[in-house]
Amino acid sequence: MLKLVLKRFEAVMQKLVNILIIWFLGMGVANAALITYSYTDITGSFNPSSSLYDYITNSSTTTSSSVNDFTLISGEEDSVSMVEFSFNLASLTDLDVFAGVDADYGAEIYVNGVQVFDTQSNLWWKLDWSNSDVLSVSDNFNGFVDIKIVWAEECCGGSTSIALSSSVLPSGLNELSVSNLETLEIASSGSLVSVPTPSTVFLLGIGVLVIGSRKFRS
Repeated sequence: MLKLVLKRFEAVMQKLVNILIIWFLGMGVANAALITYSYTDITGSFNPSSSLYDYITNSSTTTSSSVNDFTLISGEEDSVSMVEFSFNLASLTDLDVFAGVDADYGAEIYVNGVQVFDTQSNLWWKLDWSNSDVLSVSDNFNGFVDIKIVWAEECCGGSTSIALSSSVLPSGLNELSVSNLETLEIASSGSLVSVPTPSTVFLLGIGVLVIGSRKFRS
């Protein structure tokens, strides 16, 4: 009888271990996506015909921070700004990226370190995704993806937004957010199973332990 109880208890504990393993694996996917916003002041050495990316990466006064989304962010005056976002895709996934910026000195876009767009034109999207000044890049991506959007503004720092479109996201334009990047990552692996939160796993674990202890006492 004791052996049977112990086997049952072992099976229950194994289920708990499996839940924890799935949760930790899921957290590894969820933490892969990252969005970073950086900006630096325009000084006398600034040359709008030179690389904006080189300027901001070589500046000693660049301010950078991680953000959860990038929608209607107030722009910085007399500055070069950059949004960088990265994510991992397990299979080929279609993705369109749109950027609405206020940029007197133009903008650049880089995908995995390769410049795919460059303009020195004065851009202002006027908070309208149908405006001709909206920047875009489209491709089928796989593996690690890193996208950088860089622009330079003199005056007056209008709001900036970045949006995404993909067959694995809700129809229409979706804001650039860690949550939407994570959705891309999970969809590319062929599974949209949600990852349990730490509190959910804790409660499940307590429940399993209680059930196991009751069976053990019986």
